[in-house]
Amino acid sequence: MKYKSFTFNIIIRTLFILGLMALSIYLFLNTEYIKSAFGFIILVLQLIEFISYVNKTNVDFTSFLNSIAHNDFSSNYTSSFKGQSFQDLYKSFEQLNKKFKSINFEREMHYQHLQTLIEHMDIGIISVNSDNEIHLVNKAFKDLFDKPYLTKSHSINKLDRKFVKLITEMQHMENKLFSLLIGNHYIDLSVNAGIYKLKEQEYKLITVKNIQNELDTKELESYQKLIRVLTHEIMNSVSPIVSLSSTLDEGLRSGKKIDIQNLKDGIHAIHDRSKGLLHFTNEYKKLSKLPQPIFVHVILQDIFNNLKVFYKNELFQKNIEFDLQHTKKIKSIYADKGMLEQTLINIIKNAIEAIEDEKGIISISVSLDKPANSVCLQIKDNGIGIPKEQLDKVFIPFFTNKDEGNGIGLSLCKQIMKLHHGKITIESDEGKETNVKLFFPHNPKK
Repeated sequence: MKYKSFTFNIIIRTLFILGLMALSIYLFLNTEYIKSAFGFIILVLQLIEFISYVNKTNVDFTSFLNSIAHNDFSSNYTSSFKGQSFQDLYKSFEQLNKKFKSINFEREMHYQHLQTLIEHMDIGIISVNSDNEIHLVNKAFKDLFDKPYLTKSHSINKLDRKFVKLITEMQHMENKLFSLLIGNHYIDLSVNAGIYKLKEQEYKLITVKNIQNELDTKELESYQKLIRVLTHEIMNSVSPIVSLSSTLDEGLRSGKKIDIQNLKDGIHAIHDRSKGLLHFTNEYKKLSKLPQPIFVHVILQDIFNNLKVFYKNELFQKNIEFDLQHTKKIKSIYADKGMLEQTLINIIKNAIEAIEDEKGIISISVSLDKPANSVCLQIKDNGIGIPKEQLDKVFIPFFTNKDEGNGIGLSLCKQIMKLHHGKITIESDEGKETNVKLFFPHNPKK
């Protein structure tokens, strides 16, 4: 007989147990002890079966939870003869079992996919725990260090001692360059570090890339660009000197009466810039870095007067108005005079080249930037401006949008401002104006 209800099964078993119990007592009271004993034995067996039947659901549920805990989803669950409520429960068991099985499969596929990607990357990858044991390492890393036997749980102490020391000391998101000796030659590596946690265990992920070819290429390009750098800076100063000296020479040759003050101003501007250029080129021969600035109190009015005389001919030829808005409250700044002149020359030259309108204006103003407590030199022109998509690139060395430019001027200005513990910013409205601001701290570090 098939019972289709859990409740019905419980009732039948309960009645059967009660009947056995009554029969055993009846036989015992009528001194039929042997029959009564058999009745009690059957009663005990029936009670055990009853308890087992009731506990079957708990056993199935416990089995289901254990399967999840051990990632074992091979079990099947049936609700035969237990009624509708248990059919719904066991149906849920089966659905959850299939869902977990699917998730586990997808996770395994995802893991295999990531492993394949890591193995096929040309960048060396290694992950180590706090005990310097390898958690993950790919083929590119093994090939780079010529360690094909490296596997998970090996110690990184098998690697180059200096490299191990480097990655042990590296912090999160830190980047270092490292020269690795392979055989009898060195290769240059770019090393990046990242720190992450898995199950409360901290790991350090290291990526290593061989940049030797890139460095060799850049080294050759640097030699070629270096010549252009020197040529650029020399021409920026020499061209106005030639123009100004030619004007003075023509005035002397013409036999006309010469304004002595104009002659003095011109000679003074030529001498001052030539002296500054000589100092700059002598220091620039070191090449490794810009010369350290020599801080002095620079009189701003003197600098502006020199610039006005310096660019007098070019401003006249292009009909550009040179407006100096100098505040009397700020008479000087603490800076390297030669570097300051070089910076302003680069900026003004760019402004002159950018002006195509017949009514060109270049203005220089000085103000106190109170929130930042710094002196701001602002150079504004009404030239063609800079396209928005290029504004974030203008300080990149060798980036230029000019046919004959080499992208040195503004990057050099930025370096000079860094040496002065200041900053340079550029705002531009394409087709209307460009505004360059130089911020100098009141008391820069010497």
